[in-house]
Amino acid sequence: MEEVKKILDYKLKKLLGDKAKSVTDEDKEFILAQAKSKIQAYCHRLDMPKPIYYIWVDMAIEILKINDSKLFEKDSMSEEEMSKRVTSVKAGDTTISLDAGSTDDTIDTGYSPNANDDALLNSFAKQLMAFRKFPGGCGCGLDGI
Repeated sequence: MEEVKKILDYKLKKLLGDKAKSVTDEDKEFILAQAKSKIQAYCHRLDMPKPIYYIWVDMAIEILKINDSKLFEKDSMSEEEMSKRVTSVKAGDTTISLDAGSTDDTIDTGYSPNANDDALLNSFAKQLMAFRKFPGGCGCGLDGI
């Protein structure tokens, strides 16, 4: 679990910069536990193999993004982003028009924002397919085994 926490800390620092410090250890434990539970249920596993750690962290970050979306809002626009949004400039009485609808004010984590658990799990389904096992009790007999 320590290795997964290190990966999470690194990715949060890269995504959020200084705002990553505001994510408490308790929050990290919660999102990692929730992501682990979802992965284990989907993959019919009790273990978490090492190659799944990065998927685990990515899912935990998406859970954090759902639970605390304010963390993932961009603080300010760079000059380049601002210049892309300027649609017109008028010198007399200074009028500057911005295109407000063309940019997203959230940090891109690489996955689409999902409002519910099924959509979240579906966004990781292709990556998790390699780790899925057959569930116990495949229905071959009357006793479920």
